[in-house]
Amino acid sequence: MAVFGDFIVLKMKIKDKDGNVLEEGRAKGDVFVYGLNKILPRVDETLAKMKAGEKKTLTLEPNEAYGPVIPDLIKTYPASQFKNPPKVGDVLESRGPHGEVYRGMVKKVENGRITIDFNSPYAGKTLVFDIEVLDVAKDEEGKINATLKQYDADGKVNVDMKAKKLTTKDKEVYSKIAPTIFFLFPEYEFVLEEQKEESKAKEEKKA
Repeated sequence: MAVFGDFIVLKMKIKDKDGNVLEEGRAKGDVFVYGLNKILPRVDETLAKMKAGEKKTLTLEPNEAYGPVIPDLIKTYPASQFKNPPKVGDVLESRGPHGEVYRGMVKKVENGRITIDFNSPYAGKTLVFDIEVLDVAKDEEGKINATLKQYDADGKVNVDMKAKKLTTKDKEVYSKIAPTIFFLFPEYEFVLEEQKEESKAKEEKKA
């Protein structure tokens, strides 16, 4: 049973009721932090009970998934409101009165009018989730290793568990994963070793 903060490494495919693939994760799996990341209540509850190596298929009707299509969320605007006229299929953002962000897809461009659907792209759909749990990391070392694999950084970052320190010489890896490391593991130091070498060289040059 997963508890808050456990890292679940999973492979997941989302299909419609006809078997068409709508969304698919990486072949090597993705990290889901239980209690922090959320998919849908029934999917989250199922993941919490799954063990490494277990596979399950869930079918969710619209009321368990993203709800029905709400007609009031389909809006039409004059094309003159847009600085750069959008095309059908474009995803646009709109802000509410309190700063909340709404995303909608352009459904129609016709006679100087733009129709945008702010419903979820999965609204009104019965969804099928194929889930396979590859691993459940409960200790810090397992969680850090899972995070590094998520960013294809395993083998590129040295981890010293005793010193609570991560080091890398790869600038691209550092810039890509440093924010995540600092957020998920705030007690750990993450150092780009080249920074040390560069500063040392600068100090020697000054001397």
